[in-house]
Amino acid sequence: AQPGDRVRLLHSDTDDGEVCARLVQAYLKRRMNLDDTGLDRVAGLQVDNAALFRREGVPNLLRVVMAEGDRCGWTGLVLNATGGFKAAIPYMTLAGMFFAVDVAYIFDNGRELIRVPRLPVDFDTARLAPFLAALDRMEAEGAISERDFWGATPFEERRHFDCLIETDGSGLAT
Repeated sequence: AQPGDRVRLLHSDTDDGEVCARLVQAYLKRRMNLDDTGLDRVAGLQVDNAALFRREGVPNLLRVVMAEGDRCGWTGLVLNATGGFKAAIPYMTLAGMFFAVDVAYIFDNGRELIRVPRLPVDFDTARLAPFLAALDRMEAEGAISERDFWGATPFEERRHFDCLIETDGSGLAT
């Protein structure tokens, strides 16, 4: 980051996450002369409740990333997955792939920024079309029944799309 850059610190839905983000924010302001910094507490992003993490934390993390990408037009956006909340790293990496933005990471005791290259990944929207209404409903309601999600999808075709949902054995899909 350089003076003039905008930095959003996304942090877990914990007091420890907020304290760490505030310390990083203070460092960025004092040591790197970055004035345009802000904090975003991501509701549900915690590791004590796996169902809450899946149902609210991950979707909220992706909403914040998408809102920031939309705000800046995705130009010059870099997702830095460093910060100690390891459960979020795969989701930030996938977001970088799907939105074609750089993802960066610094190992625990490292000083060098490692960039994950952009990959030519895209959605086959025509193939996802039968699930879009269910995905919209899932986003609005948080969870829907597996039966409602699958609709008339033949059982043998489901293996191609089961990555779109998570289930916890209760019959609900998130």
